[in-house]
Amino acid sequence: MSEKRLTPLCPRQQRLLKALLGGEVTREQADRIAKASNGPAVVGALRERGLDIPCERREKLDDDGKKIRPGIYSLESKSIPLAKQLLAGVVR
Repeated sequence: MSEKRLTPLCPRQQRLLKALLGGEVTREQADRIAKASNGPAVVGALRERGLDIPCERREKLDDDGKKIRPGIYSLESKSIPLAKQLLAGVVR
């Protein structure tokens, strides 16, 4: 199969995608990892590249004992090959 060059991922996308390859990332972590104030926008840009990145809302208690439902991103296993290709800059 031939390889097709892609528009490179921006540094924010690269950082977040590498983290997602390592496991789940909360919405707040996405901001810090991507070094962006809008992590969901970076996730959206990765989704536009064809990656399946669901966001699950999980209930937990915050430091004040109040129930919250933070979003947790994960990379679907079927998207791992594409993620690695995007990080390498090519798609087969």
